[in-house]
Amino acid sequence: SRSPIIGSTMAMADPTLSPASSAEKFISIMNQALKETKAKEGKPLSVAFLGSRGSFTDAACQAFFSGANVTTKAVGKPSFEHVFSAVESGEVSAGIVPIESTWSGSFARCYDCLLQHKGVEIVGEISALDPHCFCVLPGTDKAGIVAVHSHPDIMLQCSGFIDGLSKEVKKISDIDSATACATVKKLNDKTHACICSPAAAKFHGLEVLETGVANDSNSASRY
Repeated sequence: SRSPIIGSTMAMADPTLSPASSAEKFISIMNQALKETKAKEGKPLSVAFLGSRGSFTDAACQAFFSGANVTTKAVGKPSFEHVFSAVESGEVSAGIVPIESTWSGSFARCYDCLLQHKGVEIVGEISALDPHCFCVLPGTDKAGIVAVHSHPDIMLQCSGFIDGLSKEVKKISDIDSATACATVKKLNDKTHACICSPAAAKFHGLEVLETGVANDSNSASRY
């Protein structure tokens, strides 16, 4: 049988379902497809998500399953391909990836992976606002920032804010916003900052200087 993956859009997902109902539908499908799933046994459900701990996709994963009181063991993966492969190989029971955002549109790589991984299908979805935060090492002066780290799509979504810091500010790309947080923490340089989720900032011990720094304050993504 085909392996399930959490996703968005397409006929396989019901857009009228709340996150809780969608998660419950997913668990129902899982229990029918697999006789002894971790969810059925009361054990944590293994789920692969795009990025590292604290990424926006990680937050969407937690929101999706918490509504149905399902405990998960979430595993971060560095690319769409890694998430899909983990699901198809049986390394994890499910995966969650972004499929589109209101600012940058559809993520073509997600559709490519759906075509390439025939054993994976979409069974649920969740939409979530993206609370973009400008984060720094504690005690940093915003005026002294010379470099901003984040995922390229996120920097595009927050281009107005970044350009407003200074035309000379360097934009440094990372594989996801949470990893950008880790980079700033490791550098321990108060001239560097990042744009990430509140969860990533808290996990890495960074200070949130400003929230809602996206060009569109209603920016959201579907997973």
